[in-house]
Amino acid sequence: MPRGVTLNSRPQFGPPQYRPLKGKERRPNPGGDYSTELTMTDKDPQGRYEVYPSLWMGPKEPVEVSRRAGMKLSDMYEKFGYEFPRFKSLDESEEFAIKRSKKGGVGTGPLAKTK
Repeated sequence: MPRGVTLNSRPQFGPPQYRPLKGKERRPNPGGDYSTELTMTDKDPQGRYEVYPSLWMGPKEPVEVSRRAGMKLSDMYEKFGYEFPRFKSLDESEEFAIKRSKKGGVGTGPLAKTK
């Protein structure tokens, strides 16, 4: 987890401090290209496969987080009225993520939709 990022249960006021990237936001990569979205997939408590980001916009810049932190951030972000895509199978979730990446990631629209 990046320095200064804490994920505890204290209440937040105002917009979330971390959110998925949007619009033309991106993170430069060492090879000279960039990332607009990096996703992971895990089962949610209902047994569905949730696709959520591991690349988040922090208070100052994009931050790549661990799987554990990504899950916690996703859960917290959904409390603000958003929902990340969920699928019945791992194959469906991976197919979705691959297609989305090939189309441009965040450039295709937000990953999380309003509930």
